[in-house]
Amino acid sequence: MTANTKNYDYYDYDARLEDEIERAEDASILFAKISIAFAIFALFANCAHLFFLINKELRKLSVFVIMLSLCISDIFSLCVALVSFIYKLLPLSRDGYCEPFVSLLETQITRALSAIGTAALSTSLWLTILMAAFRSLSSLFVMSKLKGILAKVSTAITVIVVIVMYSILSSAFQFYGIYRIQIRNDSESCVPTGSVNFTYRKQFKCAVLPDQFEWSRKFDYVSTAATYIQTLLYTIFTVILVVSVKKTKKESKIVNRLETTRKDNTTKMVLAMLIAFLITKVWEYMSTAIFLSLPESYIKMYRFLLCF
Repeated sequence: MTANTKNYDYYDYDARLEDEIERAEDASILFAKISIAFAIFALFANCAHLFFLINKELRKLSVFVIMLSLCISDIFSLCVALVSFIYKLLPLSRDGYCEPFVSLLETQITRALSAIGTAALSTSLWLTILMAAFRSLSSLFVMSKLKGILAKVSTAITVIVVIVMYSILSSAFQFYGIYRIQIRNDSESCVPTGSVNFTYRKQFKCAVLPDQFEWSRKFDYVSTAATYIQTLLYTIFTVILVVSVKKTKKESKIVNRLETTRKDNTTKMVLAMLIAFLITKVWEYMSTAIFLSLPESYIKMYRFLLCF
């Protein structure tokens, strides 16, 4: 009786494990399809915006130069995201590999995609805040020298270059300094992919090695602090812009001038881009929160094979 019970429990566990893997695959595919649709829509929107911003007259204004840079950065970020999600849907065979190990080529490709995508996303985040900062500070300090400095295209280009360099170096340090390519040891347990009776001798994955744990901890601390700073600045500048729009409306009722209308339209455009950016980030934050709330299961094992 005891032996039968043990056998029943064993087969029942095996069946439930297979069901969980299947549900994880289905959830992962559904998530990828939704993300692809969202990325394609955002990509078309950014391309349309790009054609508008390449106007020679607009490129003489610092705020629009930042908008143009933001558009290009978003396009890079969305293209990498599309490649990653489409890659997830491809029926690639990983027979002979142990989860989460893959071939060296696949590891290098996903590592590079992670680095480029992270750098582009970081650039977009800071450029969004920079755009809001330039417009907000210009509306606050109308009669000061600061407005003259912020109005210069050279000032915008200098800050843009600093942001791009920071994002590239930060991403390179994370994915090529902290994360290293690890070769699977024969002594490690193996959960084989597919139904094969062999495993490849050389298998690879991105991982934080023990000698990089301290650097990883420090980098996570700095990244978390940067996220809080971005959120704070984003909120402050958005509030300033909303107040500025209301103030401009009152001024236009008293003095109906072309300059007042133009200033109002520019502020509204910056504010619209901020809100649009917030909407695009909501999906990312929601999906990340849902993913982190899931129990430790095969759903987490079947996430993208990127170096995250």
